[in-house]
Amino acid sequence: MSTEDTLKNIESEVTSLKEELEICKEARTAGEACEELHHYCTKETEPFDKMVDEPNEWHKSQGGGGCIIL
Repeated sequence: MSTEDTLKNIESEVTSLKEELEICKEARTAGEACEELHHYCTKETEPFDKMVDEPNEWHKSQGGGGCIIL
């Protein structure tokens, strides 16, 4: 293998490692991702939440509520 081929292989590997590094910089742990998902899911009130007195938002609507899906 010539020096030029070796240099091209090294440059290719460096480019690949730089791309992988950029991905790793943005990566989050599973715990962080779960916490973000939990925060997103709980930021609005759940229409079927047991803590909400009846009638809930689905029952008040004229569209038939969630049962219309069935």
